[in-house]
Amino acid sequence: MKIKFSFDSNIYDAILNDGNEFLERLIELIEKGTIEIYKTHIQDDEHREMLKHKPEKFNKIEKLKLRFNINHTITSGAVWGESKWDECKWDDTVNGVNLTDLNYKNHCRDALIALSAHEFVDYLITNDKDLIKRCETKNIKVLDFLKFKAFIKNLN
Repeated sequence: MKIKFSFDSNIYDAILNDGNEFLERLIELIEKGTIEIYKTHIQDDEHREMLKHKPEKFNKIEKLKLRFNINHTITSGAVWGESKWDECKWDDTVNGVNLTDLNYKNHCRDALIALSAHEFVDYLITNDKDLIKRCETKNIKVLDFLKFKAFIKNLN
């Protein structure tokens, strides 16, 4: 059984900063078919914004993403000004969780990522403490980077 993950944009930095051992372990598990990584256009949009201000970092993350063979999925729900209309669902409720339940301080991108993770993957991985709290209150499976790292270490 494959375990599916979605990474919040901040996780790529954590992976790059952690060193090669963990990175190689992730790639090994992806190649074995044990895990899969998913993204929406929201994560791509956030990374593209980085290109203007941090082109070297952007290039490192893009190379990393290529090694992960990331799958693309639509967003669960839509937000005017953020969503790409051909890459989203118009229904903004998944398993009883509404997009507005996850939106805080106008962080609609995080809410879209979290709701999409709730529908399409097993775990959302993020270091955003506010997002973790929101997800946990709605029973969305979420791990911070350190817990994710421990989880990955114990997979066969």
